[in-house]
Amino acid sequence: GVSISIRGDPPSDGVLLISNHRSYTDIPVLMSINPCVFLAKHEVRTWPIIGWAAATARTVFVDRSSAESRSRSRDVLRERLQEGLSVLVFAEGTTTPWGTLHTFKRGMFHEAVETSLPIQLVALEYTDPRDAWADDVPLSEHFFSRFSRWRVHINLIFREDLLYGDKKDGEKLCVDSEDWI
Repeated sequence: GVSISIRGDPPSDGVLLISNHRSYTDIPVLMSINPCVFLAKHEVRTWPIIGWAAATARTVFVDRSSAESRSRSRDVLRERLQEGLSVLVFAEGTTTPWGTLHTFKRGMFHEAVETSLPIQLVALEYTDPRDAWADDVPLSEHFFSRFSRWRVHINLIFREDLLYGDKKDGEKLCVDSEDWI
């Protein structure tokens, strides 16, 4: 019962997709539009069912507290891009309530500058603010309350032009991305 409205063109080639993050639904929705791999916090790997599914989908897991893990995850993401896959990063690092945006994590923007990765921004928003899964509501409680309805509607907006890290410094690229989303 998920309906999706799309504005703009999803990427046809492997790019670094940067998006805001509202809910666990974001992942299957974005994968249905454009097959891609994800960057996820390492804790996700231990979640029942979801962790297995993420690993099967070639998700790259990162321990954000470890510089070595962050470096290795960037190497693996570059490998995925070289394979022609798009890589999706929820730059906030967590889900946020409807209409809000946390400060983006800077790492992938600096990586884009260093390696001249093309970035396509995608903004997503649910029509009903209650569909966003944030705060301390347990996943199962949110899932059953929201998806017992007939329809959940999501708006996706893909930025038409690609951003290239070689034209700006990583900090500016990040701030410009936050402003657009």
